[in-house]
Amino acid sequence: MGEVIVVTGATGTVGREVVRALAGGGAAVRAGVHTPSRAEGLRGTGVELVELAYERPQTLDAAMRGATSVVVLLPFAEALADMGTAVVEAARRAGVRRGVLLSRLGADAESPTALGRLYRRVEVHAMESSIAFRIVRTAPLMQSLVHFFGDTLRRERALFLPLGEGRVRWVHGRDVAALIASAAARGEGPAGRNGVGRGAAHGNTGPGVLQAIAGPEALRLDEVVEILGHALGTPLRFVDVPEEAAERALTEGGLSPWAVRSLVEIHGECREGLFCADTPEVDAALGRPRLRFVRYAEEVAPLLR
Repeated sequence: MGEVIVVTGATGTVGREVVRALAGGGAAVRAGVHTPSRAEGLRGTGVELVELAYERPQTLDAAMRGATSVVVLLPFAEALADMGTAVVEAARRAGVRRGVLLSRLGADAESPTALGRLYRRVEVHAMESSIAFRIVRTAPLMQSLVHFFGDTLRRERALFLPLGEGRVRWVHGRDVAALIASAAARGEGPAGRNGVGRGAAHGNTGPGVLQAIAGPEALRLDEVVEILGHALGTPLRFVDVPEEAAERALTEGGLSPWAVRSLVEIHGECREGLFCADTPEVDAALGRPRLRFVRYAEEVAPLLR
């Protein structure tokens, strides 16, 4: 059997693009999906669909059997760290040699945010395993704005968030996927800057190489909605609301207490400029410039009309 790359979270924003990029490059891809009915669009040459349910370890073992590489993409969930370590352990048991883990900027055992601490747990577990892992840390995805707040944008023609003057280098999910797919296919790639590189992350001396990726523009939300509004042909507003009002709206929207708390913490990170550092070296790794927000706005505009 030749090289086989398992992709977890294959129906997600980044996962779908990773699968397409790998399969398009001729790789044998095993797409791990929790709900097969959501994955019909992934079927194609070189793509094998397999059930992968984090709560059922036997599906993890079956998905990893005979694989040579794994791409670990995790959901926005309170059990994220347990899910990630379970995937790494299943891959280790199966003899997988290489892996790529998608993490986030700000991952740290001492992070003030739950997501930062959870992702760091997975990073450490991956780098201390016998698998040669590459860690990719991303800024917030452009797609997350519409995922969480698309209904409000459609209904109110406004974005209500407590970000003030905070700037964020929103990154296109396709750029993140391209970086991951390149690393997974080659098993190599350039180390990142911004203080992370081989063995340089928070004193960790494991085998992981860390690559940071952020978007090419540091945008305030008033600039974001102006770009979206231009693509829509309809003016949009950004309303800087108190944190308590945003928390109440998220709760009324049906999100779990953990999800609400985590999003509130992310708002604080955005206000404080955690996602402002540029990563220009990524352009060379991608072989092209990173996608600008106007490109995403043009793509998503039909969904907001």
